[in-house]
Amino acid sequence: MAIHINTELLRDKRGKRSQADIAQQLQEMGLTVTGNYYGKLERGKVEKVSVDLALAIASLYGLQVEDFIKFIPEESPKEIRGSKIPQNIKKKIGMKLRELRKDSGMTAREVALKIGVEGKTPETYIYDLERGSGSIERMNKLSELYGSVFGENTAQTLEDLLDEVYEDIRGELRKND
Repeated sequence: MAIHINTELLRDKRGKRSQADIAQQLQEMGLTVTGNYYGKLERGKVEKVSVDLALAIASLYGLQVEDFIKFIPEESPKEIRGSKIPQNIKKKIGMKLRELRKDSGMTAREVALKIGVEGKTPETYIYDLERGSGSIERMNKLSELYGSVFGENTAQTLEDLLDEVYEDIRGELRKND
């Protein structure tokens, strides 16, 4: 999931204030943002924005996060598998995977064996994934497994799960506005 920042809107909302002034206001809100970093953000040179920073900018300008940040699905699942997903997002994916496992009626041990995890306690590996630890590839295998169990009514790939997680985050952000 990539982001697109509406740089024009941010520059327009900043008005005659300098980027350093905006960074100072964000620092007063408890964030560690420099004028240089905010300038990169405003020019669209930043690929990741923390939820805290997005909320602070929205609050500062009287906007909703969706007004200036758009989430864009990645074109290739390989890009997601090879990238680093922030830990807080992995935890949310893990929670979704746990919900799906519970809904399927399968135990963690059964799931582990279905995706090829072996050993003395394979269920421990599933519990780790459900807590947001573990590889993206294994999370993807789990989401594909649950997709085959539930059919089209549920996430079938890691990308689908990411879409659901980001939609949940957008919902949370809307509630906070």
